[in-house]
Amino acid sequence: MSRLGDNPPVIGLLLIACFCAGMDRLLGSDGRECLPVQGLHLVAGVDRSYAGSYASDPRFLRRLAGVHLVRERAILRGSQTSGLDLADSDDFVLRFKDAEPGSSFGASNRPVRTQDREVHLVTLSAEQFVIGVMDLESTLTHEYVHCAMRERLGERRYRALPRWVREGAAVWAAGQLDELGRNLVARAFMERTDPERLLSICLREPDEYMRDALTFAYLEHEHGADAVRRLIADWSNGAGVEDALRAQTGLGLAQLERRSARFSQAYYQELVGSSGLEDFLAAEQLAMRGDWQGGVALLADLAERRPGCLLAPQARYWMGRLSEQNGRYAGAAEAYAALLQHHPDQLGLQDDARIRLARCLCRMDRCELALDRLETFFTGEPPESVLAEARFAIGEAQYKLGVFDQSARNLRQAVMLRSRHSHEALAYLCLACLHAGHPRQSRLVFSELAARCPGYRRLPEIRREIELAERLAQDLPPMLIRDAGSARKSRSCAEVDRRCGSPRRASTSVLRR
Repeated sequence: MSRLGDNPPVIGLLLIACFCAGMDRLLGSDGRECLPVQGLHLVAGVDRSYAGSYASDPRFLRRLAGVHLVRERAILRGSQTSGLDLADSDDFVLRFKDAEPGSSFGASNRPVRTQDREVHLVTLSAEQFVIGVMDLESTLTHEYVHCAMRERLGERRYRALPRWVREGAAVWAAGQLDELGRNLVARAFMERTDPERLLSICLREPDEYMRDALTFAYLEHEHGADAVRRLIADWSNGAGVEDALRAQTGLGLAQLERRSARFSQAYYQELVGSSGLEDFLAAEQLAMRGDWQGGVALLADLAERRPGCLLAPQARYWMGRLSEQNGRYAGAAEAYAALLQHHPDQLGLQDDARIRLARCLCRMDRCELALDRLETFFTGEPPESVLAEARFAIGEAQYKLGVFDQSARNLRQAVMLRSRHSHEALAYLCLACLHAGHPRQSRLVFSELAARCPGYRRLPEIRREIELAERLAQDLPPMLIRDAGSARKSRSCAEVDRRCGSPRRASTSVLRR
């Protein structure tokens, strides 16, 4: 029998087979354009074959159940705004994948071949889908406009279009210009960029998507939405860019560029001037100089006088933060409640504001109302970081109500979920176990607290309470010890005070801020 190395044609065939098998595996995971894609499981235009990091996450599954409805709305919206016929929408397939080095998201450059037909893939990040950082409907509308134009022109002619045509049409049809403006102001706010510098950046180094969208916004402003739709139709049917522009608007490319630049400058000036950024930074400067009340007053004026400005939600939030930091819990609670009422779309701020509102209510001895405010966290699937803070706030409220066993359960979960208040959660947990009649568990929690936070200022007071309870345990039955730990001044508590020879502090005194 001849050896394999003596037969070069066989080696060549084997190498080709291995290469093809490897490509099949690659294509099954990455969906390379213009080549077969294996393993898609298509249901109502959505690929259900995703098996990545979030495949079993309840938030992913809950959102996935209704994603076909969002997809249908995006297709209808794209048809109406762009004027393109998206009737063959079953060929626009939505799929999810995890972000990895080299990953790309968005619409595929060319159709990909499944077992029975060619489709356009729109790939989204599973993580962004789960945590809800994107407006899914507008994102899909944007990508489907890309798909529709590419399908009509073919990849080569579509790519030959200028970028401002391709991206401007998609952003305009999806109505994303305002979202881009909000993101721009939010980024400037996070980086504490003053308004003058922000305006300078917008004019000298504009975001490409905003620049392209503003070109289409100018065309709509001057010539109407129907003219823009006719332009998109002409370009999608292969008309020359400048020829179609002249036919629909009478403008050449150079004229459009100059006029669009003037329109963009006016837009940026209005955006920055109405954002509230200047007032916000002035309030922050007042607070840094010690005039926190002046800062709150300036933010209140911003929120009340211009409730529709981009930073009005942040103004209400920081009114609450400044008031809370300075012990004005009623004012803080009012600001947080106003944020929850007037800005329901601010999901990130809403979660933190609801937790902070509950903690302020606890400090105002309105713990039952605080618990009512926190119930909403368990009607959905909040992120673990949010759930950790909610568990801590619930445990704190239950502790102050004297419901020690339930308080201990929630505080344990807050610690396990790594709440940013873990040291306070451990302190409350230590005392909750103690007053629930579990001194041994209390001692273990105290040891963990001392190891994690050796400089925690309340350690000596908590240690004294534990030692007091341990002395009582030698003389009193368990039920009486449990009553002694209660925040209520019952007869059994009075008996404990008498036998210990000193009045007992209320259980909340150790941790009262």
